[in-house]
Amino acid sequence: MNWSETGWDYHHRMEGFMDSGNTAWMLMASALVLFMTPGLAFFYGGLVRAKN
Repeated sequence: MNWSETGWDYHHRMEGFMDSGNTAWMLMASALVLFMTPGLAFFYGGLVRAKN
């Protein structure tokens, strides 16, 4: 980022990177991570065995 450019110029220069495919992929990856976290907790919880 050039320090002399304004936020408006930076916004317009970065508009090409914000397309629907990138946004959809980020949403899908975020959802997978959110589902993975409790799944991993259940997996680790299943590895614990109660002993007498």
